[in-house]
Amino acid sequence: MFQIHPKISLIRIKNEFAEAINRITLRGYLGEPPVSVTGAFRWGLEDGSIKPLSVNEIANIFCPTRREIYMRRVLAKKGKMNWGRITGHIVESCIYGFTDKFKKDATISRLKRYESLTRKSSHYIRGFSSQNKKWIKKLVEYKTCPEEDENLLLSTLDYALRHELVMLKATKVLSGKDNKKITIQHMEIQPKSKILGISSPSCPDFIIPNASAIGDIKTGTEFKDYFRITAAGYALAYENQFGKGHDINLGLIYFFPTRQRDISFAHLHIFVIDDALRREFLDARDRALMVMCDSQNPPAFVDRDKYCIYCKYLEECDKERAKLKRRKKK
Repeated sequence: MFQIHPKISLIRIKNEFAEAINRITLRGYLGEPPVSVTGAFRWGLEDGSIKPLSVNEIANIFCPTRREIYMRRVLAKKGKMNWGRITGHIVESCIYGFTDKFKKDATISRLKRYESLTRKSSHYIRGFSSQNKKWIKKLVEYKTCPEEDENLLLSTLDYALRHELVMLKATKVLSGKDNKKITIQHMEIQPKSKILGISSPSCPDFIIPNASAIGDIKTGTEFKDYFRITAAGYALAYENQFGKGHDINLGLIYFFPTRQRDISFAHLHIFVIDDALRREFLDARDRALMVMCDSQNPPAFVDRDKYCIYCKYLEECDKERAKLKRRKKK
């Protein structure tokens, strides 16, 4: 995540984003709809008949009808382990471990050749692979297509870490006296769950209070639009806990590709968490809560080939599809 510092530093946030930021009205500390839940949602959260949802449960819209919420929260299904779930764990573990190891490495600024950075990243990946043999072995078990290749994944991680070291060196060389101004933190947020509908604690992958920014690491085949509303959810939760004077304005998504055969580096997406994104998150929250409130009416099935192939609930939903077909034949 070393690329965050130089990229944020290149943006004149107060000047370039001022107009968009000034238009934000849906703050997490706003104690009225649409930020706060009302009606059946509020009653259900108060009496415990429905539970608050995590930001990722709300924002990761894998199924357009939110059937994944029904499977997890109503039927209490854990879902099958798959390539996507395992790679998410591996990538986050690798990035966090690498960041902790090198964030205070004084030798980085003295390196003068790309080859030196390459040796450091490759050495780290070899050690990481050895320490995580169990998870690498699981990847082999769950491969379903040529793009799912454990060796390609580790190579892509290696390339990503090389880029991170270049960004770390740039930060150390170019920041000068401003080197400590951008502080990346990892913390648990404690929103008022019965008011906001978001579970506590909520744990974004990184928060930069002095840049009014918050973000998450995402993995997958391609960048999805709904990744951005994850940042909106965390922003609302943060503002809900800390109140006025602690606004979050920028979202960061660190996207790492996990299914492809070409060379690709992790990308950092930076955006204003405007009212449109906030409302999108709040709408997704209300749809998800409705699935639990109306638990006697399961969400409809969707186009299997378009939405379901990588879903952890595919087998369970296929069983239900088969039952439905049999009933229709009768």
